[in-house]
This record gives sequence, structure tokens and C-alpha cells, in this order.
Amino acid sequence: MSNFTDINPAPQQAETVQVQANFKEPRICGGVSQFGDVDQDAEEIYNKHKNYIDEKIRSKFNLDADVKLADKPASVARQCVAGINYYFRVQLPDSKKFATVKIFQGIGNNKTVEDQNVDVRETLSDDAIADVHGHS
Repeated sequence: MSNFTDINPAPQQAETVQVQANFKEPRICGGVSQFGDVDQDAEEIYNKHKNYIDEKIRSKFNLDADVKLADKPASVARQCVAGINYYFRVQLPDSKKFATVKIFQGIGNNKTVEDQNVDVRETLSDDAIADVHGHS
């Protein structure tokens, strides 16, 4: 009969990191949330790139440099991919049209958003809350 000691170290608790993104239902992997109010986290990401966003909107839609653009976006939607795509709707001055700005924020060590992760779509939307593909 062999005599041995069962060496089973106490299970170590895994460190849980919770990422909180204010998605509106339904949550579909890779799907885009509905547009909704701009929360503090989204506004911070937008504000870090506001000058670059303004420059891209002016260029894409042929707006003069002296035209004042909105201080903040009208709405935001999110898409969880290998990070988060933020889709912002920005109302153009003297217009009922909205530009759609996409900002990608990676995860982990790639969380820093650079200007190259910012894009402005070619087409304008008639609605601040129509989905990313233009449907209400």
C-alpha cells in the first residue's frame, strides 16, 4: 500500500475584469447597438479627437473653416468587435443632416485611440437615431 499526500493547492481565484459599455439591447455579437444618448465615456473618446473629427467633417462635406460645428455629438451607438466601434452622429450646421463618425478603440494594450482610428462616413443621415445603415 502506498502512502502519499494529496497535494492540491487551493484553487486560485481568477482576476475578473469587467468592461462596462452602455449598449442598448439587443446585444448581438458583432451587432451594432441602437443609437442613444452620449454618456460620459463616449463623450471623452469623442472629445479626445474633436479637432481631428471637425477637420475630417469639414473636408468631407466641403464646409468652410469658419463654420462652427456642434460641440458634442447628438447620439452614439456601439459595436463590440476586437474592441469597440463607437458611431457618433454629429449634426451639421444649418442642416437637419447628421454626419456619422466612427472611432475604433481596441482592448488591452491597444486601448489607445489614434487619429487613424477615426473615420467619417461619406453619406449623411436624416436622423440622429437611425441605425448605422440608415434605417429608423
